[in-house]
Amino acid sequence: MNSIADFVPLLIIVALVVWYFRSKAKKSAQLKESIYGEAEAFLERVKQNRGIAPCSSPILLKENERCFFEDASELSETRSVRQFKSGSAGVRVAKGVYIGATKGKSVGTQEWAKLDAGRLTVTNKRIVFTGTKESRSLDLRKLVSVEPGGFHAICVSVENRQKAMVFQCRNSLVLVTIIRLCAECDNVEDIGETALNISYAR
Repeated sequence: MNSIADFVPLLIIVALVVWYFRSKAKKSAQLKESIYGEAEAFLERVKQNRGIAPCSSPILLKENERCFFEDASELSETRSVRQFKSGSAGVRVAKGVYIGATKGKSVGTQEWAKLDAGRLTVTNKRIVFTGTKESRSLDLRKLVSVEPGGFHAICVSVENRQKAMVFQCRNSLVLVTIIRLCAECDNVEDIGETALNISYAR
């Protein structure tokens, strides 16, 4: 007959598993609260100041172009990857004779891949990524969509480009807000009475 001592190791394992998942859930909730809190505070400052103050730019700006965001980032895009899918040997019905045998084939798939690390700059005209190997300059007038890709990345799509781009960032909600304001407002420094129809659904 099993004694209580026999179940102690199992109880310890169960307790550790429960603690791990509770701790993970708590950290996730704290991160979410931090990201949303920072974004809401940023939006409130924009509303109070009726605009965003420009910042220094690491890139050469064009005429009437001003910088409103600059930080470290990483660029990711999808890349075609070919994988070999093995065939089936089929069912052996006689020596050297198989039914239903199929040959292997190469199958192409799209996978996200990190292309480079560098700096991401947002101006009132462009989104610019500059890295050691890759660079991107995206005209805001051709912006199709910009959405958060989790808390620490944004996904950007532009006209005449099939592949979307993902840029890492510290707060995706703040960065998406800056890009949308730069794309939609004539003067980001003085948005005046422009209605800010921006909200963050938790």
